[in-house]
Amino acid sequence: RVELNGLYVEDRQQDPLLYAGRITTRILPWNLLNNTVSVQELSMEDFVASVHRASPADPFNFQFIIDSFTTDKDTTIVKKKKSWRIVADDIVLENGRLSYHVHSGPRTPGAFNASHIDVHGFNFRGEVDFNGIEDMEAEVKQLTLQESNAGISVNELIAHFRAVGTRFESNRVDLEVNQTGVSARNAFYDRATREFAATARSERVDPADIALFSPRFADLDKQVSFDLDAEGALPQATLNRINFQYGADTRLDISGSISDYSDLETSDLDVNVRNLTVSQGDLESLIRVGAPVYASPDQLK
Repeated sequence: RVELNGLYVEDRQQDPLLYAGRITTRILPWNLLNNTVSVQELSMEDFVASVHRASPADPFNFQFIIDSFTTDKDTTIVKKKKSWRIVADDIVLENGRLSYHVHSGPRTPGAFNASHIDVHGFNFRGEVDFNGIEDMEAEVKQLTLQESNAGISVNELIAHFRAVGTRFESNRVDLEVNQTGVSARNAFYDRATREFAATARSERVDPADIALFSPRFADLDKQVSFDLDAEGALPQATLNRINFQYGADTRLDISGSISDYSDLETSDLDVNVRNLTVSQGDLESLIRVGAPVYASPDQLK
């Protein structure tokens, strides 16, 4: 077991890049002889990481670390080596603060901005078994964080993923962000065949949470719930079921399929509407998601 206390790393401008109050790791060294890195325990507590760059065209402040491992290219033929397997049974990150900034990008307080992210209260627990992009398995047992600029709170993320060949699948994803909770089950995507399937449901989606990522949803002010089952082989998609409810007055129950979602003008479209009820006010708000300046004609008011 190895323990480091008070690790501090600066960037080339002598600004803080990483600080960790304590890092603890325990490995099984004999497995290295079999090209396996076996980590029984890896934890980092009270850490701060700051990543930034001046603009998208400029390097990140940690580029010097990458450069230190880069060697000049040569033409020597090197025999392909056996790949390494990485197994980490218990990864724990506690009480972290993370910041990411592209300084040339404008700030947008109250809305998510991929150029300016400030996270505190970052906590994670999980495990991973990685033997390449086509042979891996990972489980997120806990992930919680708060993002300051947009006011986003990830209250829970529990998930299980695995990759076998070209197929990527997950039997469970449970996500709770602010006042919104979403669950997905039995999802997969095959990179070779482009086949996919997923079921997802939520009894509580707050449109205000979605509006943090896209202002198009700002006019929606009623709780949303849905239950979805879809499958297909892209660009073809089949919607076996979607039950959608917005507030108390709007409900939608449909199924259908489309032969090519990337060509809406000429693709075959089949829609089966089993139930549809909508109020005029709800219809106007929903249309404004795609047409923000839409106003219902007087005849429909």
